[in-house]
Amino acid sequence: MTFAATPSEISPKKLIQLYRNWLRTPETREPYSENTILAYEQTLRRFERFIEENDINDIKEVNLFVIRTFLRGYAEKLSSQSIFAMRSALSSFFDYLHYEDIVDENPVSQLVAKQKKAGRGGRKKVRLPPVLSESEIESLMMMLDMDNSRYGLKRRAMVGLLLDTGMRVSEMLSLAVSDANCLLEGHAVTIIGKGNKERRIPYLGHYAETLSAYLEIISLPENAPLFPDRINKERPMGRSSVYLAINKALRQAGIAKPQKGPHLLRHTAASIMLKEGNTTVEVRDALGHSSTAITETYLHAI
Repeated sequence: MTFAATPSEISPKKLIQLYRNWLRTPETREPYSENTILAYEQTLRRFERFIEENDINDIKEVNLFVIRTFLRGYAEKLSSQSIFAMRSALSSFFDYLHYEDIVDENPVSQLVAKQKKAGRGGRKKVRLPPVLSESEIESLMMMLDMDNSRYGLKRRAMVGLLLDTGMRVSEMLSLAVSDANCLLEGHAVTIIGKGNKERRIPYLGHYAETLSAYLEIISLPENAPLFPDRINKERPMGRSSVYLAINKALRQAGIAKPQKGPHLLRHTAASIMLKEGNTTVEVRDALGHSSTAITETYLHAI
């Protein structure tokens, strides 16, 4: 059984604040200059006012039309260079949300693509996906083992499931309790992945116990979401809530990576599968990649 995606539980204002914090805490990436940070923050303050004035309560409501409307509001007040800088700031913000798997795509990308199409183009530099090392995984799981609360077991189960299967967050949130029981019994589960493509999750790996321990403490029917919303148990929790839970776990474990959410665990799962001797074709199929070229970017971690 699968569940439809639910609106983000984290307000756009909160997501903007997370991004602003990220701008000022570079950790493993090259820091932005102070002038760039100030310019980006000014754009985000303007954008925050805009979405509040237009009653946009879910960041997923922001599409190309919303971006265009926002920028056109400044077309007569600012120079073309300033508008370009504002667009760059918004693109960076949505790149951050997409990179952390909070949104499916960057709504600014269509505008950027049109400009690139009119220019020279060129090959885009391939960014190697960050992964957790074996010692970092051990530190993360040890930290999670110390929290035996209901929330702690839920968070631990999510981390274990993502490391074992490499599922996308949206795919994990589509699972029902019955799907988890099937996996624990050694049966494959069919999920609907990106692009509405079906694929099978054949088995659990090293962290099956984390899911088993979680199921023992929840009292939910077989057709209920495996990871339900805190208020409405009939719907799955939001993707941004998963992001915040895993982001916090990584920080508590003292792990600093350019990516700080559940998609980091998907990258790590791919590298684990390759290290264990699976072929790139097998890993491609397991993760639902569109081509082995994507899967091969994880070979650097072996």
